[in-house]
Amino acid sequence: MIHRKYRFHGHGGLRYLYKNGQTARNRSVMIRSIENPTRPRSRYVVIIAKKIVKSAVGRNRIRRRVYEVLRRHMSELTPHHDIAVTVFAADFMTISGAELERSVLEVLSQAHLYRPKQ
Repeated sequence: MIHRKYRFHGHGGLRYLYKNGQTARNRSVMIRSIENPTRPRSRYVVIIAKKIVKSAVGRNRIRRRVYEVLRRHMSELTPHHDIAVTVFAADFMTISGAELERSVLEVLSQAHLYRPKQ
C-alpha cells in the first residue's frame, strides 16, 4: 500500500482529473492523468466499480495489488502527476503478480508516465 500522502483526498481533484486528464488504456486497465506542478509529489487513485467485482473484499484486494505495483515503481514514474487507474477486469484478483504488473506498466508506458531505469 502506498503512503497516504500519495493518495487523493476528496472528490474535487478527481473531478478535475476526469474533466481535463489524458487517457490511455488497454483491455483491462485505463489510466487517466494530468500534470500538476503545484504539488510536491504525484497522487494516485485506483478505482474498481461494483459492476466489475461485487464484493468489497475483492475490490480491496485488487486495489492493494495495483497500489503495490505503483509503490514499487514510484521512482520510475514521471513526477508531479495526478494519476487515476481504473480496473475493468475482475481477473486482476487471481492473475499472477508479474502479469498484473506487466499490464499496469504497459498502460503507464503508453501514457508516457513510466520510464524504466537502465
